[in-house]
Amino acid sequence: TGSFKQRYNSEEVEFKLEKVELLESIVGSMVESVTLQVPIELLNEKLLNEIERLCKEHKGKHQLKVRLLDNINRNALAFSSQARKVNADSVFVGEMEKLGLECKLN
Repeated sequence: TGSFKQRYNSEEVEFKLEKVELLESIVGSMVESVTLQVPIELLNEKLLNEIERLCKEHKGKHQLKVRLLDNINRNALAFSSQARKVNADSVFVGEMEKLGLECKLN
């Protein structure tokens, strides 16, 4: 963050940097939940086991939400997990994307 201030003895304006934060640290404080977008055509026992394994490996404070997508009939069902909380960092999101799932940080 920062602000624009007029330079001393000048008509020029300059930007004064006041605070710098890493994007990774901001995610932890600003994100409340992560939503997995799961197309039903990808849904099988192997995928569910992989999601389960990754959720256990990446335990954290962010609520896990799942949205099942039926792209053929254009329907969606949304679920929220009461028991699962994950660490919604770039590693978790990257692992889910490798499985073909889209992640949204909320």
